[in-house]
Amino acid sequence: MKKLTFNFPTVHCLVSFKEMYSIFWKNPEYEVFRSLHELEKPESFDGYEMSYDDAPWESSDTPLLYRHIIAEQLYKKKEKWAEEFPHDYFHVGLLLRLTKLWMNPLKWQWRIDWDDDFKDMVIEGRVAKEVYCSEREDQVRKMLNDYYMQYVLDFANEFPICEEDDPQHGKIKGLHYWTMITWNNDPLFERILDGNECNEGELAKTKGYDAAYLRKNLTIIAEKCGGERARYLLMKLQQEWKQIKIWRSDPEVMTERDIRLFEESIFHGFDDLLAEWKQEVEQSSTRGPKETTVFRDKETAQCETERFLSFINKHKMREDDVDAAWDNRVNQVAVCFYRIWKEKNMLMAKAGGTSLSRFIINCGLSISVKEKAHGNALNRMIQSDDMFSMYVGDVRASFYN
Repeated sequence: MKKLTFNFPTVHCLVSFKEMYSIFWKNPEYEVFRSLHELEKPESFDGYEMSYDDAPWESSDTPLLYRHIIAEQLYKKKEKWAEEFPHDYFHVGLLLRLTKLWMNPLKWQWRIDWDDDFKDMVIEGRVAKEVYCSEREDQVRKMLNDYYMQYVLDFANEFPICEEDDPQHGKIKGLHYWTMITWNNDPLFERILDGNECNEGELAKTKGYDAAYLRKNLTIIAEKCGGERARYLLMKLQQEWKQIKIWRSDPEVMTERDIRLFEESIFHGFDDLLAEWKQEVEQSSTRGPKETTVFRDKETAQCETERFLSFINKHKMREDDVDAAWDNRVNQVAVCFYRIWKEKNMLMAKAGGTSLSRFIINCGLSISVKEKAHGNALNRMIQSDDMFSMYVGDVRASFYN
């Protein structure tokens, strides 16, 4: 008699991508979801990856399998996950949900591992469930840290401001989104990383303004973007704090004592860092401006400096605070000039974002971020397809006046 063999799944074996894709496309349970979002089945799962914006994967009403497919695709990218994911999706609640999915991937279960509820049932096939995976902690922690670092630097460079009143959520027009660097949610993430439960109701109970957390983030900004930028941000927070208190913008769960302690900290608790940042700026200024290496010769440099400054003065940009933001108008104008200079073969062979940043400084404009950060931002703008249509026509016309 032929010996019968049974191929049971390995205990706690991860559900593979192909298995998840196959279940999602073959199982009639997901038919309504697939039809609703007009998802099209691929011809092959080899090299296949579901698009992140085909369906609302982040919703708790979305099938668990679909959410894990998206989460595992991001986990596979490791530190580069955030670069390839649309940034306008992100908020703290979403990041908490992602962390839980990463730390609790779907794994196949032995029948002996099934809960008591399944013992009196006849079940065909296998069962997969979320299982806490402690060996993922280091990788997930690094992914979160890398994303968070970029999140803080994006705030420092772009300095987003509320453009309209939203009193229901404590958002007041003209105030900046300070909770991006003051809202400490680390304890919630730590609970998930340790394998404990954490629901988003607890997120609403956290305090939006944490002085120690602000100090940590301003230190990061000072290190990456320069002490002058960190000092500028702290001073702006001090200026806006009165309005934040009046409108209770975000600190709805904070007590009067919490608010008073935070206020004392931002006005009196940063003296040591302010002194350090001031010293850094003074040392930088005593070195004098670095040599500009944008143009091929001195005559061209003098002529184009005058042309550039004439444009800046005409459009009243002289007093602008130049940072690393994409929408900074001095940056956009400088990139438009740079591209025309390159067309006309006026530039040094090695001219790029860093030398353009030095050129702007030597023109007497104030830059509140470190040269490296500003140069990198200019390089990204130069290499982009953005034509900066608000200024490119006028800049080009300045060469024919």
